[in-house]
Amino acid sequence: MMAIFNFFGSILGYLLWFLYNIFHNYGVAIIFFTIIIKAVLFPFSVKSQRSMASQTKLADKQKELQAKYGNNKQKYNEELMKLYEKEGVNPSSGCLTTLLPLPIMLGIYYSVIMPLSNTLHIASERIAEATDFINRIPGMVASATSGGIYSEMEIIRNFDALKDHLTMFAPEDLDKIESFTQGFHFLGLDLLATPQGYGIDIYAAGIDAQVANGIPKWRRIPLCGGTTAYTLSILEAVCSSFRHHLHIQADDRELDGVYMMLAICNARMYGGGYCAAPNASLDDGLLDVVLLKPVPRLKLPGLLGGYKKGEHLTPDGTVTEKFRPYLTYFRTSAIDIRVLDPKPMITTLDGECSPQKTLHAETARRSARILLPPKLAYNAPVLQVMGE
Repeated sequence: MMAIFNFFGSILGYLLWFLYNIFHNYGVAIIFFTIIIKAVLFPFSVKSQRSMASQTKLADKQKELQAKYGNNKQKYNEELMKLYEKEGVNPSSGCLTTLLPLPIMLGIYYSVIMPLSNTLHIASERIAEATDFINRIPGMVASATSGGIYSEMEIIRNFDALKDHLTMFAPEDLDKIESFTQGFHFLGLDLLATPQGYGIDIYAAGIDAQVANGIPKWRRIPLCGGTTAYTLSILEAVCSSFRHHLHIQADDRELDGVYMMLAICNARMYGGGYCAAPNASLDDGLLDVVLLKPVPRLKLPGLLGGYKKGEHLTPDGTVTEKFRPYLTYFRTSAIDIRVLDPKPMITTLDGECSPQKTLHAETARRSARILLPPKLAYNAPVLQVMGE
């Protein structure tokens, strides 16, 4: 019986793999896969419901026949069949329309839980050897029970850690699995990966970091918290010396110059509600980099107001005219920065400050999962604060 369901799973797996190659996202592929299957099964569902409705309408007449011929089952069955024939009802059609989708539904199940066999169509002997291998790894045995039915999911889920040991697979198999796993984590968020640790929001340096470094001092003052403390720390930083000679390497871009601030953004907002990167997204695999050249002190307060509202960038990523003489913006997957001054630069990663002579940041794709209570998960203001 399992072989039959695997057969259907293998056929449906071709469809799932086709959709995955279009969207490169396993979650989206499953959504469209479900829509297509629902469309295929829709006529069966309609026919089943019509059959049930027809039999429901005959319920009163069946009761009359039962009352009349209750003691004569043969006569009752004859009259009942005549009634069905007269009303154009097939009593077995409801069962057939219910049973026919069953192999398809079980095929869907097997195509999802056995992706190596039924979606990627890798040779069964290689999968068996890989299954035997992971079953010998402590901690995976429990997940790979039920005759190894869930072992393929374990291989997908732990592929990054296992791939160097999965020598039983051909190179083309490993390429297919790796491509598949890239779209498998479809509900994750990107993180900022730096030598100082991981962050989810912004890695900043220069005046921004000096501001973050000064906030705790201002928060000690009664009734001075949140945006007020952030604004006072900005004013303090403005009155101090804040500029560094930097060498910046990002993908194929290389910059050398003096800057008073830089923000490497994974999310849109930070600090006291400052929208540093209005176009940033937590799941696009890119960092939004904002660089600010030295600005005359008298002009700085006016620019900060627009910077807080995200007015320095247009929706298509163009720097607005007011900020154009001072601000540089680009997007990258990784960035390296060297401080060419003798003195290190204060940096902050999501509020954690430290002096650095070199900076490195890159995206850690789909590395974070956030679990929220239902009421909080559907709260739009909360999602806005999170940068979505």
